[in-house]
Amino acid sequence: RDDSEQSASASRLRRDAGMVDSVSELESVGTILQVVNMHAYPNVDGGHITVIPHKRVQMKRTVSQVAPSVPLAVVSVEYMDDPVMPKEEEEMKAVEAVIRNINSNLNELLAKSVLYKEQHEKVMQLFNRDDPQKLAYLVAGMSMGTRAELQAVLEEQDMLKRLKLVESLVQKDVDFTRVQSKVKNEVEGEMSKDQRREMP
Repeated sequence: RDDSEQSASASRLRRDAGMVDSVSELESVGTILQVVNMHAYPNVDGGHITVIPHKRVQMKRTVSQVAPSVPLAVVSVEYMDDPVMPKEEEEMKAVEAVIRNINSNLNELLAKSVLYKEQHEKVMQLFNRDDPQKLAYLVAGMSMGTRAELQAVLEEQDMLKRLKLVESLVQKDVDFTRVQSKVKNEVEGEMSKDQRREMP
């Protein structure tokens, strides 16, 4: 990538993430992550990291706090059970309908959003989009929703409610991408008109 592409990537970094000064700033529910790729930008500060979530965990106690000589806090955690698929036929059909809608919106985002396409290409072979657990992780991990919205997805124990939270996230991203696309087309249209007027 050239400098402009790296700067654009850096500008997309989340502003509600980063290191904490105290264990009290940590969420009580998190996830075990596997780092699959790390890439440092050669000409600007920062970089890109690709991770795969494996299992939800709940914080139980503090082992050590952040200190000048200890940059990261250490906590004890327990694994959490994943939400289970409902057994009632009506709820199962509702889950399947939400999954279809999420995947439909995700396909639109992949076609229209450079950010979604870039991120999805790196991890799509690692996720089964027909698996509601994996789909929730994939979409929430790629979404530009707020930290509170993403945390709500992570903490939700009911499968259908969790998927509906994911559905809401991806719908917001679709709406934002549609607005971006409309504005871009309007700007390009005006520029094209101006160029034609300036031609001798």
